[in-house]
Amino acid sequence: MRLKGYRYEEADTHRIQIKNQVLDSAVLYETASVWIATPGYYYLEGKDSSRKIHYSSDAVHLDLCARYQLPDRFVYGSVKLFTPTYNQNIEKVEMVIFNSLGEEVFFTTNPEIRWDARNANTGNQCAPGSYFYNCEVYERTSQGVIKRNMTGIIELVY
Repeated sequence: MRLKGYRYEEADTHRIQIKNQVLDSAVLYETASVWIATPGYYYLEGKDSSRKIHYSSDAVHLDLCARYQLPDRFVYGSVKLFTPTYNQNIEKVEMVIFNSLGEEVFFTTNPEIRWDARNANTGNQCAPGSYFYNCEVYERTSQGVIKRNMTGIIELVY
């Protein structure tokens, strides 16, 4: 029996034939993975070679998964720009980076950030050390855009 994939239902039925897996009596052998880019209700169907359904799971609602993660260390020289480790389904950000004196050194609304370790006010290279950030992240979901706050420390190293 082959598992033909995930099935997605909205107003009318859409089928996603992404996975092809072989089922035996004890083990499920996975040959691919599914990337879901559309929120909705999904479930699995197991069909044999004559297309008869032998298994159908309960439907599960899957939302868009927003993922945004920032590194806590920026080694300038090996990397020229500070960028997120993960940036998925993010509409925009409002990020402010402060030095240890509490002075703003950088601001952006770009989710990719792209900070070059320079003080935006003076144009000078920032000194090595700890920099603090406050970041409002606007995540895209099926309910619309949701705002989440992130704060943290970036260790700037040369």
